[in-house]
Amino acid sequence: IFNSHLEARELFELMLADFHIASEVRSTSSAVSQLNAWLLERYRAGETAVLIVDEAQGLPSHTIEEIRLLLNLETPNGKLLQIILSGQSDLNERLKRLDLRPVHQRISLRCRTIPMTLEETRGCIQHRLRVAGAQDDELFTPEAMDSAHFYSRGIPRIINLLCEQALLKAY
Repeated sequence: IFNSHLEARELFELMLADFHIASEVRSTSSAVSQLNAWLLERYRAGETAVLIVDEAQGLPSHTIEEIRLLLNLETPNGKLLQIILSGQSDLNERLKRLDLRPVHQRISLRCRTIPMTLEETRGCIQHRLRVAGAQDDELFTPEAMDSAHFYSRGIPRIINLLCEQALLKAY
């Protein structure tokens, strides 16, 4: 899920669509019921379904609570759905709030990426250029890569945006 500014009903509609579950959802409870049936089929087939929510810091608190309730979909042997909440650093701060404490307590694994070093930034830029098919290894000068690192503070998303804009301006 890439649009995090969703109400619970919209979230469930997107989930059902992304999992290719035919549905004419009329209520959240019917969506959860359909999802549960589909997840049980996946479980019996030895498959694990994963819900990934990007930019999760933008989710309304009540939608985060609905996501937490999805963790109740389980068998005696395990969870039917794995959930990954990805977001900016303020997501973790939001989850520490009293009203979201139940969600915070249920998170079993946390990962925080740190900014890239100058060397990592250079390697990342060069790698992305190679993957994109660039023939010129020096499309970005060392000074340009240093500037991308300085202005992005080593944050990959900003590095990508700066480099993209530089390429567009050069074009």
